[in-house]
Amino acid sequence: MQCFPHVRGALLLVPCLIALTCALTGCGATQSTGSAASVHTAWVTAVRTNDHAAALTVVAPEWSEGAVAQVVLTMQDQLHNPRSRTGALRELTMLDPTDAGAGMTGVSIWAFTEVTWCYHTRMAASPSGWVVTHWGTGACPPGLRQPWEEEPSS
Repeated sequence: MQCFPHVRGALLLVPCLIALTCALTGCGATQSTGSAASVHTAWVTAVRTNDHAAALTVVAPEWSEGAVAQVVLTMQDQLHNPRSRTGALRELTMLDPTDAGAGMTGVSIWAFTEVTWCYHTRMAASPSGWVVTHWGTGACPPGLRQPWEEEPSS
């Protein structure tokens, strides 16, 4: 290295540049993105298609990789396990996000052969765009039978 002192300086610069890049980009953490509608669509699509990496790009930084993996795994179990009580997925409908206080909520309607579940994607604005802060089942829109309600008798 004595023959090339400028190489040593350049080699020391590389780790500094990597650290700076990580600080500015989050090292592959949440990247989010545009509108609440595009984040809602990206999240639901990632959960449905078992795309853990895509799901991680739209969640709030406080979500751990394990929490995202659990959401994706649970939905994959409902979609593909022959013993699932939901049955096969017949239709998936995503509604446009609506205002929910300081954030937005997008509803996705998962119509399985045995039951219909409505999942609520709660999102918040962040410096990098909208991010998913919560996801879980909730009330279905008016006119849709709730999963816990009995079928009307004929």
